[in-house]
Amino acid sequence: MSLSEEKTENISRELMAWRELEGLVSNQSERPSVYNITTNLERSLELRREGKLCNFTLAAVEVSYPKPSSNVPLMILLWADSGSLAIVGVLRSDSRDKKLTFEALVVLAVIFIGAYAHDQWISWNSERGISEILALNGSNVTLEDSSNFVVLHVTLDSTEKAEMLANLLREFNVSVSVRKDGPRGFRLDGMLPLNELEVFKNASKDIGTFYLHSESHIYQEFIAEYERENEIIRAYLDDLSPESRGVMTEILRENREAIESLRRAMEDRAQLTVFVSLPYITTPEAYHDLSVKLTFLGLFFGLGCLLVGVVWEGRNR
Repeated sequence: MSLSEEKTENISRELMAWRELEGLVSNQSERPSVYNITTNLERSLELRREGKLCNFTLAAVEVSYPKPSSNVPLMILLWADSGSLAIVGVLRSDSRDKKLTFEALVVLAVIFIGAYAHDQWISWNSERGISEILALNGSNVTLEDSSNFVVLHVTLDSTEKAEMLANLLREFNVSVSVRKDGPRGFRLDGMLPLNELEVFKNASKDIGTFYLHSESHIYQEFIAEYERENEIIRAYLDDLSPESRGVMTEILRENREAIESLRRAMEDRAQLTVFVSLPYITTPEAYHDLSVKLTFLGLFFGLGCLLVGVVWEGRNR
């Protein structure tokens, strides 16, 4: 990665100042810290390399196939016709065995049409819930650094669940960005004030599963590193040349700002991530799978009923 001329010049000035300070350090416990800083700056300027550079290229190939169209209308028409013919057979048959066979076909037709209708109902509810989730997408959502991570897993099994989630985010004035997360879900990202964390947890109990993860110990390590660096600089600041003293004074200011920013990230806010998953996707592929299962059951029970009817008719003869 190439650096701009201004950035290269700033790093060079910092490196010269740290090298001068390194020559003044007499405390053996402080020397490793200064050495690590100068080494990192040298690596930034590519003055120090470990091993050979390796260039590689990543390529991703996505193969897509045309999706089959939904066969729901055809299957509903097929089973509706079968059920209608079976009803006619029940009404016009004098034989008890034949009536039983036609009655079984009527029951199968009702069950299969009900299965398709149920899937259509789920699809309609899912589309309404998805529309509610997509409406939450904010245009100017800013995600800030934080050591606290809140995760809420929500299963969108009803339109009411989507409305509850939307009302929850509005209640806590949380703006979120919405993006698709896999074939069966969405991801919502936003920021949550840390002082409202417990209230948010209690309010989300009926909506989804709440998780909290904190990486404050890592931020504490960064803060300790900045504070140790500042102590070393202050101990030798007066012994540096005027140019190096100016560079180190600026580093002291930047370190103080970094410490304040890290503490705000630990104490003021949390990153909120909501994973919304759909329990079932009514795609054409899913309908084809449903049709295969229902057809298998229809053939199994239909042929079974016909066989029973033939056996009973043979016995009656």
